[in-house]
Amino acid sequence: MKKIVSIIYVYYNTPNELTSSLNSIKKAIGKYSYEIIIVDNDSPKKLPTNLLKNTELKVIYSAKNIGFGKAANLAAKKAQGQYLLVTNPDVIFGENSIKKLIEEAGLEKKLGALAPQQLDTHGNILQSIGGAPFLPDGLFVFSFINKLFPQNKYSKRYWLPDLDRTKKQEVETLGGACILFPKMVFLKLKGFDPRFFMYFEEADICYRIRKLNLKLIYLPDAKVTHLVGRSTQDKKFIQKTFEKSRYKFFEKYHGILPAILAELFLRLSSRIVQKKMLQ
Repeated sequence: MKKIVSIIYVYYNTPNELTSSLNSIKKAIGKYSYEIIIVDNDSPKKLPTNLLKNTELKVIYSAKNIGFGKAANLAAKKAQGQYLLVTNPDVIFGENSIKKLIEEAGLEKKLGALAPQQLDTHGNILQSIGGAPFLPDGLFVFSFINKLFPQNKYSKRYWLPDLDRTKKQEVETLGGACILFPKMVFLKLKGFDPRFFMYFEEADICYRIRKLNLKLIYLPDAKVTHLVGRSTQDKKFIQKTFEKSRYKFFEKYHGILPAILAELFLRLSSRIVQKKMLQ
């Protein structure tokens, strides 16, 4: 049966967070019909057995951890919803937040994607929208230069420190923790680029959406709480994965040589700074 929205989770090691997120859906969705699709990305911590009794919930089991984007794409192919709400298990939906996203999506004629305002556990607005990490901006944003000279024009173009995040607006890049896509748009783009295991997949798909002359809308009236970074506490794995995806992003949009040179600079400067901090 067709649904208005398919809520898609990629699950890895977050049983408590997923349970809390699922429990927040009913107060967030209003009257709209929905389904829940969870991709278990070969998680060492298994899905809570009580969740599997939920008849509105479908589970796809992956034989190995295939990364965020590939897993979300698997779910999208099975989805019955007019819209796809791709969300992290560590996102708690605010009251009527999904309802507001769906209603706003229905008003936008050239919608590519829509995202809520993200808050931390203290109610502070998180940095969930910004510019795109193309070169040369990425050299400033991801290096010590950003710390030494935070007001440089390249970092400001990415972080947008003067942006009013309390207002609805069209933006360049949406944060990947919670995004609503019209399913037709997502499938037309063939979903997330599978080369990105984790990180940078949202910057990539947002750019491809804009290339179709479709809008990326930030809707602060819809609010979610993001419990950042709960799926893995392995800092070395996070850094390695981030660097790999960053290189692939640079390579995709700037070519092999600029990507290699940019990554050499960023990784070497990062290691030097880390070494000095340990001395």
